[in-house]
Amino acid sequence: MLTEFWLYPAALFWGWLTVMSGALAAAVGFYERVIKKRELRLRPYLLIIAAFIFIAGFLTWRDQLNTVRSLSLQLAEERKKNSPDLKGEIQLVATGTYSEESRVYASIIMLVAVRNLGAPSVAHTWRLVMEMPDHVMELIPRHSDEPMRLEREGKSSLVFPPKDWIIDKTETTPIPTGGRVAGMLGFVVPDYSDEQIRRALPRLTVKFQDVQGVPYTISHQLTNRDIEPGYYPGVDLQREPPLQPSLIPTIKSLRGRRCSRRQHKTRGVSRG
Repeated sequence: MLTEFWLYPAALFWGWLTVMSGALAAAVGFYERVIKKRELRLRPYLLIIAAFIFIAGFLTWRDQLNTVRSLSLQLAEERKKNSPDLKGEIQLVATGTYSEESRVYASIIMLVAVRNLGAPSVAHTWRLVMEMPDHVMELIPRHSDEPMRLEREGKSSLVFPPKDWIIDKTETTPIPTGGRVAGMLGFVVPDYSDEQIRRALPRLTVKFQDVQGVPYTISHQLTNRDIEPGYYPGVDLQREPPLQPSLIPTIKSLRGRRCSRRQHKTRGVSRG
């Protein structure tokens, strides 16, 4: 601490010396020789020296302040270079039904792209927050080795190959600086039908984190506008003709089958 203390008087002295040998000293000499035409007394000199010491102290403080600001900017730039800076974008949102093992589920498919403007980083812990009028739920993405087929009423079916899951693309392989990765997120929505989702038009928020655990969000407001999917770089989106209505199981029909089976079993027990 004592060594650091002597640094200030040294800097103050050199600042004072600079002021004394500069324009102010020349102004004092001009005042003394040209205007007054006689030497100043000791007291004015002491006041001038004290004023110069104050000015030198201010200049020393200003130099240190500028140095600290410059170092802070350099530190911020280095931190930015060494920290991820992910930017998410929702390119497509489609709702429909997804069938698996004779069961049908209301589903949401999203095409998401992530750009990285900072240090290389993975993107992990993907979630979807869906805000329904009567309920807010957080959904975990579905993951499978089989293609996911989304049936849409009166429209072509959307088929996504398993290689396009954005989870597989970003959770283990870092996104490079200046890189961009696009992929699919699929969610099964429990307790709601596709018709209920399209009628409620919920707000959808995708959440994920970078390698440092910093959270990111992407929001999308579901609307009634029908946007037919186009070409999306990095995603092998396939469109197929919709299945015949008789081949697509519905939630109501499946529930009806379960109810009829229960009634049949009940009647069999009562007869016995």
